[in-house]
Amino acid sequence: DLKGFTSPADIFNLVFFLVAFGVALLHFLLADNDFSRVGAFVANLVTGNLAALPAAGAGTPLLPASVVLLSVLLAYIPLTHMSHFVGKYFAYHAVRWNDEPNLPGSKTEGKIPDLLNKTVSWSAPHIRGDGRKKTWAEAATENPARPEEK
Repeated sequence: DLKGFTSPADIFNLVFFLVAFGVALLHFLLADNDFSRVGAFVANLVTGNLAALPAAGAGTPLLPASVVLLSVLLAYIPLTHMSHFVGKYFAYHAVRWNDEPNLPGSKTEGKIPDLLNKTVSWSAPHIRGDGRKKTWAEAATENPARPEEK
């Protein structure tokens, strides 16, 4: 009963990933398990050398197929909702795991007084900013459950 959560575009995207990386894996396993052909291709690409790569038997068409598929995939990702995996690192992983402890004498401790003196710029009911000039220190030290004094 989860069919409503998976669109045909999602299936296409996953199949595209599997095919592109599957062809690259086949190229590695069958024709270039020391990466010499890929290394030569990248060197030619970076230096602008248009010389053909030496043939390497049965796996010869796999390198160009892999390059084309992975290039198209790289160009296609930003056009889909799957591009979130790039932003997810910066929006979640970097924030979640780059926590620095607030130790006495640390840079973090030195930044806190300046940050607490900034004014609250939004008006959530539990903050009671309401456009007044209120600092984060005031917001952090008052009890939002207590009735507001007028």
